Amino acid sequence: MLVSSLMDLGAPEKNVLDAMKAAATVLGRSEVKISVKEVKRGGFRCKLLSVKCKKEETHCQAEELLEQVKAAAESTLYTKKAREYAYEAVKLLVDVEAHLHTTDPKDLHLHETASVDTVIDTIGAALALEHLNLFEAEIYATPVAVGGGLIRFSHGITPAPAPAALHILTLKKIPFHGGPVEGELTTPTGAALLAALDPKPTHFYPQIKPLKVGLGAGLKEIDDVPNILRLILGESLFGAVGDVIAQLESNIDDASGEVISKASETLLKEGALDVAMIPAYTKKGRPAWIIQVLCNPDDAAKLSSILMVEAGTLGVRCLTVPRYVAKRRTETTTLKIDGVEHRVRVKVSETPEGTLIRAKPEYADLESISKKTGLPVRRLQEMVEGEKGR
Repeated sequence: MLVSSLMDLGAPEKNVLDAMKAAATVLGRSEVKISVKEVKRGGFRCKLLSVKCKKEETHCQAEELLEQVKAAAESTLYTKKAREYAYEAVKLLVDVEAHLHTTDPKDLHLHETASVDTVIDTIGAALALEHLNLFEAEIYATPVAVGGGLIRFSHGITPAPAPAALHILTLKKIPFHGGPVEGELTTPTGAALLAALDPKPTHFYPQIKPLKVGLGAGLKEIDDVPNILRLILGESLFGAVGDVIAQLESNIDDASGEVISKASETLLKEGALDVAMIPAYTKKGRPAWIIQVLCNPDDAAKLSSILMVEAGTLGVRCLTVPRYVAKRRTETTTLKIDGVEHRVRVKVSETPEGTLIRAKPEYADLESISKKTGLPVRRLQEMVEGEKGR
């Protein structure tokens, strides 16, 4: 389903299928038939990838499977990132199976995971991702539907999802939900292919400009639910010059300035990008502070708790906001004073188009030179800015 949805998204079918067939040949399975066609699932048009091979007992040692995917990747994939992705996906499967069976990977004997489909699907996914240049993209994943009920595999009957799939999702902290129907909707291989992309979990789509949608069909027809994997390819609304941050805010009217100052110091120490303390008046004319914290979205929960503990607030507002960012770099310049050269670091900021915004000397460097020369920091700053302006 992942490979077919990637092809529907724009990965060239011929290249992907040729790579998968080449992988089958490397595995000594040239009789494998691989094809793709358009079908309908729940009334929606989508692509279905079919891999047909002679039914036989599937089992091998874990190290043998890793060698197979490594050989197939070397012979079919163009870039190092694609080869690493294919190997890491299968290695994740092997490591999880070894953990579940409390066995060293070197001694692990595989059954379903050893299927020829595992290597072929992995190579197809890697090549499709490679062609779409998605190894350079930010990948987001909404909660994975894992199905429900009981499934039968080589070790007997177990609830869905299969133990290996559940462990992979848990290991990589990928959210999932049961249903919406009985049956296995997420296989261990599918979970590994997703997890190897190191996706960012999200319950809602990020702010993007959608470019294309890819729909990949599952083999089964499911009543009332289209058995489809949907991928959305998009561009950031802010391009390469912006990002998204969390903005935390709280009104505090019963804490001293010392307490507010200590809270600010702690927030910055724990990862806040910036903290502002804004004087305000609240209900009944009470003087108060508005504490505003900017941080990475991943740190929002942690910093909200710190703000509650340090400042005593009972609630924190959390907003996710876009931010446009100037290009920044640090340069080094030299000031010559009384025949002695002094090095000064300068923080240079520019617009995305390259227009200079400002060049700010590092205060610590100016202070050190001031102590050595007796010149005031203000004068040294003017000298540096004059040099940068020439």
